[in-house]
Amino acid sequence: MTLDELGILCGTDKSSLRKAYLSHYERLFAPLRDTAFNLIEIGAYNGVSLRTWAEYFPRAFIVGIDIEPNAAKLAEDRIAVRIGSQADAQFLTGVAAEFPPLIVVDDGSHQADHQIASFACLFPKLRPGGCYVCEDLTAIRTPRFLGASPTPAAEYFARVAKSVMERAQTDSEAVGAARLDVFPGAIAIWKAEAPNPLSGIEQKADLAARSARPEALLHLADYLIRRGSGAAAVEAARRAIDRLPQNLWSHATLARALSKAGDKPAAIAAAQEAVKLRPDQPFFAELLKNVLVRTRL
Repeated sequence: MTLDELGILCGTDKSSLRKAYLSHYERLFAPLRDTAFNLIEIGAYNGVSLRTWAEYFPRAFIVGIDIEPNAAKLAEDRIAVRIGSQADAQFLTGVAAEFPPLIVVDDGSHQADHQIASFACLFPKLRPGGCYVCEDLTAIRTPRFLGASPTPAAEYFARVAKSVMERAQTDSEAVGAARLDVFPGAIAIWKAEAPNPLSGIEQKADLAARSARPEALLHLADYLIRRGSGAAAVEAARRAIDRLPQNLWSHATLARALSKAGDKPAAIAAAQEAVKLRPDQPFFAELLKNVLVRTRL
């Protein structure tokens, strides 16, 4: 049975009869269907959504959060309920410590300040590869749903999306966001998988070396620099220079690689060589200076 069919059967408003979230959730979460993990849903209400999740994920443990004490009676096999406010960061932190989540679904108060604060608190606590969903973002059309926030939640999450697209995640709560799925009324924000910096590097290095395009070696060197492998990056950059001796970026990449490897004098020499290639372009000298500053040379 599909997630949407289960939702209709259980009576949740997330089904295609009402908000139509479940078909999107099945597309996103189907690979996890037989996985053991914790799912936290903010907003237990009458429990039908919690039961829908429990039916769809037979090995998952479902945790409902609600501010109403009566929601405690919704607990059953593989469903726990914790009573507290999603505006209480200490409470949310405690729930996440008790049940480290892979998925969080915010279907709580729908107030922008609560939605933003809950994301800021819980997204950093997601397991690697996890997903944070915020529902009912169209509630911002009603002024009372802004709460204490000067910013509608949809605008806040649009900024998070922009930071992911620009690879410039400066907000601490958004650090680690790897991709986003947007659909009517909601957004799903995925956390990056646990890093395995040099996974498959032998194959990647072999393909770059065999490529007819020398730029592949530059890309390899940059890949290695970003993953902290300075010595291997130096080797790749030197091989790129052998094939592109007059290329500014070859020498600039070598400078960065040597910096990562801790060879400051050689890095400076490589940087100077790069600048010599385009003495008529001050822009390149300034660019290289910025690169070296970023690599703490």
